[in-house]
Amino acid sequence: MKRTATAAAFWISLGSVAFGQVTCASTGPSPNPVDLTLAPRIIAWVTKVENKLGLTAANWHGQRARASNPAVAAALDLQALTADWEAAAHPGTVEAFFRSAVGHGVNVQYETLMITADPPNAKTHQFWVDTEAARAAACLDLIKMPLAPDR
Repeated sequence: MKRTATAAAFWISLGSVAFGQVTCASTGPSPNPVDLTLAPRIIAWVTKVENKLGLTAANWHGQRARASNPAVAAALDLQALTADWEAAAHPGTVEAFFRSAVGHGVNVQYETLMITADPPNAKTHQFWVDTEAARAAACLDLIKMPLAPDR
């Protein structure tokens, strides 16, 4: 009986990890229901990480983004820098999940900016804010990193 309970707990936890990995991935499901408190917490967390690690648009050495305004261009440059940094991690490692969380957090920042920069498509951008925030939180859950920023 004890073996059966242990095996069941193992398979349930394995299923939770697999679901978390799918949700953390760039193609994971959208949140349902939406947690309206998640995006601001992700933005606060990723801003702190960006500052600690020097992830800024100014450090992007690729081709500069062309956009309707400088803020959007800088956000696109930060996304490009973060994507390269994210891709450098070995898949499936704690570092890769951490970098994925940061990448999703940068996407939350970008989509939040786009709500005001592209008002006709604000609903779509809000959908992506919520989805990317949920993905970032799933990545952090995989490595059991707290979402609340340090004080």
